[in-house]
Amino acid sequence: MQVINMPTMLGMIHHLGVRKRRPLYFWGASGIGKSEGIHQSCADHEGVMVDIRVSQYESIDFRGIPDIQASTTVWNMPATLPFKGNPKFEPPFVDPNKPIYLFLDEINQGDPSVMSVCYQLVNDRRIGEFELLDNVIIIAAGNREQDKGVTNRFPAPLGNRGTHAELVADIKSWSNWAQGAGMPMELIGFLNFRDSLLHTFDPNKPVKAFATPRTWSFVAEDMQDKEMPEEVRIAAMSGSVGEGPAVELAGFLEIMKSLVPIEQIIKDPLGVPVETKLDIQWAMATHVAGHMDKDTAGPLHKFLNRLEPEMVVLAWTMAINRDNSICETDAFLTQYAVNYRSMFAS
Repeated sequence: MQVINMPTMLGMIHHLGVRKRRPLYFWGASGIGKSEGIHQSCADHEGVMVDIRVSQYESIDFRGIPDIQASTTVWNMPATLPFKGNPKFEPPFVDPNKPIYLFLDEINQGDPSVMSVCYQLVNDRRIGEFELLDNVIIIAAGNREQDKGVTNRFPAPLGNRGTHAELVADIKSWSNWAQGAGMPMELIGFLNFRDSLLHTFDPNKPVKAFATPRTWSFVAEDMQDKEMPEEVRIAAMSGSVGEGPAVELAGFLEIMKSLVPIEQIIKDPLGVPVETKLDIQWAMATHVAGHMDKDTAGPLHKFLNRLEPEMVVLAWTMAINRDNSICETDAFLTQYAVNYRSMFAS
């Protein structure tokens, strides 16, 4: 199975799902961001999301409840599914030119009888006499069997009815998303420094709290909560991502607090002291990236040039992801882009 990152997943949804109406299956460890990515794609396409947790459904929820009319069995259309004739998914409520995402989440946790109903839904785009609307795309997601979650054996015939890929945690794409989501620059810088901590799940270790992109978003929320007492924050961070990653993050944040104030760096970029230790330089690059804008790019780039080249690229990359207008500055056009092109282009 092809292993992909989030940008490739979004591209597959666009080209295979939205353009070609091909059913898609995305697999991955818990907390990796499968569901979030599918919801993001729906928002990007201004679509309508129909989120079905297959593990909570029975076959009759897809087929509909039978009724007797004139001595004949008639099936009542399920109101939650985007079948033709369901007014809930037709104009003026839904634009027929926009996609409807039929998201079958937790598909390999479904009862075998439910997955057998999904055969016809995925392959024929219908269940019995009820046919899916033409603008519906079918996307399924589930956890991997080796992760020892609650899964049932996934039927091979159902799996052969679409295209599969496995999503993995990728620090670069996660960082881009995290900056767009407004997560703290200190957290993004830390995880770029310790990218192995982005996802620490090990199915062979019986721990309840482990780091995933999902639980790091909990940490980001707690870091930004000004009303939360420090002892509660530490307990919450440890309970979200595990004690080890939480301790390392706390140490990184202490380093950040000890750095030269950004105002002093801007005032004297060539005179302020520079540490040689890698972890402190990484913290300094993160510190600078969080304050770089069109007005400060010049002096801050002078300071960055005193750090290791990797730190310069890190700071500029994080700053540009936060504020793309920095690319219009003289510091970017005539200095950074010229001198570091080979590094940031690779």
